[in-house]
Amino acid sequence: MRAPPLVLLTLLPSCAALSPPRPCLLAAARGPAQQQPPPAPTPASAYSDDNMPMPITFRAVAAVAFADLLVYLLLPEGERFGPLARRLPRVTWSMLTILFSLLTDSGTQPWLALLLSLLLASSAATDLLWWLPYYMLTVEWETCSGGLFTKRVCHPHQPWDRFLLFALCLATGVFYTLAAIHSFGAFQFMRDEEAERRMRRSFASALEAGRTQG
Repeated sequence: MRAPPLVLLTLLPSCAALSPPRPCLLAAARGPAQQQPPPAPTPASAYSDDNMPMPITFRAVAAVAFADLLVYLLLPEGERFGPLARRLPRVTWSMLTILFSLLTDSGTQPWLALLLSLLLASSAATDLLWWLPYYMLTVEWETCSGGLFTKRVCHPHQPWDRFLLFALCLATGVFYTLAAIHSFGAFQFMRDEEAERRMRRSFASALEAGRTQG
């Protein structure tokens, strides 16, 4: 009975991060609020054609990570899926992915996109190179007990849990791989844009200094 409170405490920060901000009641009572600045455009990817916006947005990455977190929190505890405590590292990693996805979506700092790409790449590598072969090689069609000094008794077993986890790891692994590629492409694009802005500022400062001295 300890699992539901833990699930709720884990979901609250993610739900709060994914939900859109609501206007303050006090500000609404005072009158029309000041016009908010337009949201930042979706960062382009260096790997997309003509530097077009990313085909996988950071909000989509956060939504998939939240769905992954929700699935692993709601899987029943027991012999098939194990205790909830064993899933907490993956749940924590999903929460970090959600956090950095939303920070990268709302900011323009290239290092946020770089950290997000590293998080996504590690998640994809873990799912595709470790968990996928593990679930594939541990499929059992019967469960046996006894042996050695006692009679070995086997019963039929339906490994639907392994197939479910295999499908989940395959889906998230492929998605996180594509998201990591485009996140790194967004990092490269924002880094180059920042370098160009610095170069233009330096050129403008040098030109202004030359006019002043002249």
